[in-house]
Amino acid sequence: MAGLRAVPEETRQAARGRLGTVLTTADLPGLNERVDSRRLPEDGARDYLVGKGLLPR
Repeated sequence: MAGLRAVPEETRQAARGRLGTVLTTADLPGLNERVDSRRLPEDGARDYLVGKGLLPR
């Protein structure tokens, strides 16, 4: 899977700007579960951002 580096910087900046309106403390355990010894943190973050509609698929 292509990580966040595959997303244009402008798109990443826009997603970071909107992240505060969707990220909740309830989301944090799920984010931790998305990352394990086989997955990179950037892949888990990308999945989360796509799932919240902040990045395109």
